[in-house]
Amino acid sequence: MFDWDRRLVTRAGRPVALTRRAFLLLELLVRHRPGVVTKQEILDQLWPDSNVDEGSVASLVSELRAALGPDGRTAIRTAHGFGYAYSAPAEVEDASPSAPVLFLLIEAGSPPRTISRASEATLVGRDLDCDVRLASSTVSRRHARIRWKAGTATLEDLHSRNGTYLDGEKIERPVPLRDGQCIRFGSVELVFRSAATAAGETESMSGA
Repeated sequence: MFDWDRRLVTRAGRPVALTRRAFLLLELLVRHRPGVVTKQEILDQLWPDSNVDEGSVASLVSELRAALGPDGRTAIRTAHGFGYAYSAPAEVEDASPSAPVLFLLIEAGSPPRTISRASEATLVGRDLDCDVRLASSTVSRRHARIRWKAGTATLEDLHSRNGTYLDGEKIERPVPLRDGQCIRFGSVELVFRSAATAAGETESMSGA
C-alpha cells in the first residue's frame, strides 16, 4: 500500500522503513508504472542541485530493493542501459481523511495534468522537502508558498531567484488567489483550481 499523503508505505500491513530519497524514488516509479523512468529523469528529480552520476541512482535502487524485502528485485525492474520501472502490483491511496484536498495545481497544456493535490500550507520548489517539487533550473529550492485559510488561498514568493508571477504580473508580497488564475514559478506555469470547483465541473460533465 502506498499512501502519498501520509508518506507511508506498508507491506503485509507493516510499515516499510524508507529514507526520504528512497521514498521519492518509489513514488516516481509507481506513478509512472508500468513505464520506464530514465536514469537522467531520476537524477533530475532526486538530485536537482547536485553533480552526481548514474552510480548514485544504482545505489539508491539497491537500497530501495533491500527495503522492499524478498520481492524488491522483481518489483523494481532494470531496463538495461536506460532506466528502471515498477513492475509489481501496487495499491495506491492518493488521499486520506486527515489531509483534505483544498486546491489543485494543474499543469498548463492540452490535455491539462494535475501535478499536485495540496492542503493548508504548500511549499513549492526544487527542494526534496517541498510539497510540490518542480524539477526546473529556473525554480528555486524553496520558491513560493500557498496558504489556505478560512476559504481563501494566498500566494507568497519566498525571495526566489527568478520570481513568482500571477497572471503575468510579478508578485512582491502575499496576494490572494482566485480559481483559474495562472501562476508561473520561474518558467513553470501552473493553473490554480479550487478542488470544490473542479469537482463540481467534473460532476456536471458526467451528468451531461
